[in-house]
Amino acid sequence: MIAPKSDQSAWYPMLATYGRAKAMKLLLDEHQIRNFVPMRYEKVEHRDGTRAYENSPILTSLVFVYESKDRLVELKRQPGFTPLQFYTRPMPGNHELRDIIYVPDRQMDSFIRVCSADDDRVVLLEDSDYLAAVGQRVVIKEGPLAGVEGVIKRIKKDRCVIVRIEGVACAGILHFPAKNLLKIS
Repeated sequence: MIAPKSDQSAWYPMLATYGRAKAMKLLLDEHQIRNFVPMRYEKVEHRDGTRAYENSPILTSLVFVYESKDRLVELKRQPGFTPLQFYTRPMPGNHELRDIIYVPDRQMDSFIRVCSADDDRVVLLEDSDYLAAVGQRVVIKEGPLAGVEGVIKRIKKDRCVIVRIEGVACAGILHFPAKNLLKIS
């Protein structure tokens, strides 16, 4: 996987410090910068005692931004954008240096489709070691998620299709029937 050039747009997972994913999404939308924050409707009780359903981030500190690395570095210097931090990982061969994580378009498309599906079986998980084990790569054959690529995993003894963004998060579809899956070699 070849990293994008610094002036080339790509998907970058970013940490919105102190749970400010929703505020960062609004600011990015205001500046017409393409972004994705996995959201769901939740019942919220306001200070005055009223209750309502609001669209809230599933992971309160995760924002995906589609922009060039150069533009993001420049943007982070502007007022209001300072809470955004790049996700990084140790560079291969030199663990003292850090490499900024980016997400290939195809993988991000699958992740967005799964996270946006109106299905109670979809769960969003923080990336964890138990998902690092190798599983069978599959593609969903039919239905609204046809074409989504993922890996078969077991979560609490249930077969799941996991779309993983390594080092960041995973989206899983619980109880997925094997007949709707096609193995990828």
